[in-house]
Amino acid sequence: MTLGCASRDNGFTLDDGDAGGSEDASGDGSGDGDGDGGPSGDTNTEPNDVPFELVSASLNATGQFVVLRFSEPVAPVNGVDPADFRISFAALSALCSGRDGCVDQTSYWDPNFFAATYIGYQPYSNARFEVDLITAGNQATDVFLRFETPLDPALCEYFAPYEGEYGALFVHHAPGNIPLKSSDGESLAAIGPQWVAQAQPFWDTDGEYPNLNPKISIPCPP
Repeated sequence: MTLGCASRDNGFTLDDGDAGGSEDASGDGSGDGDGDGGPSGDTNTEPNDVPFELVSASLNATGQFVVLRFSEPVAPVNGVDPADFRISFAALSALCSGRDGCVDQTSYWDPNFFAATYIGYQPYSNARFEVDLITAGNQATDVFLRFETPLDPALCEYFAPYEGEYGALFVHHAPGNIPLKSSDGESLAAIGPQWVAQAQPFWDTDGEYPNLNPKISIPCPP
């Protein structure tokens, strides 16, 4: 189990100076220039045998943007509901009894709720890490998720000494009425959609990361 807070060179760039006050997450014209949510650069619109899936994710230094990278170029994101995506802080555990043995379980939390409640000792906190904008990224295969409230830095600061031992940030997706699609028209499949559907900021379920496929963790910023 890993928190995923180690830095990683993944080629993503975000202009943190402009990110907080711009509808364009990169601050450098990462969209296609006409405000329609289309990806930058050339895109392949011919059908192919490459499955359209999430391959990596990265959090920018301010904690307000996550860059999603896909296996194929992404179609314009107009109309895609930002709430189709949700980030969890998740950890494995086991529920054991003397008669029935142990059952694997996964616990999910909203990352900012976890930081406020269990690190900041603020019970019943309203802190949330919720996507409020989805837009095209710097590359044709990328999408930016913007969060209404940045990730609480206390989460990574607290768990840095326990890296590799407890928890991780994960990307979840539940397709909405207007799905995210590749440029050749393939819709993105669900990724651990049960967490997206949860109204509460925490959830326990049986099994080891059920339906979280692919299981993409997000490194914390350096």
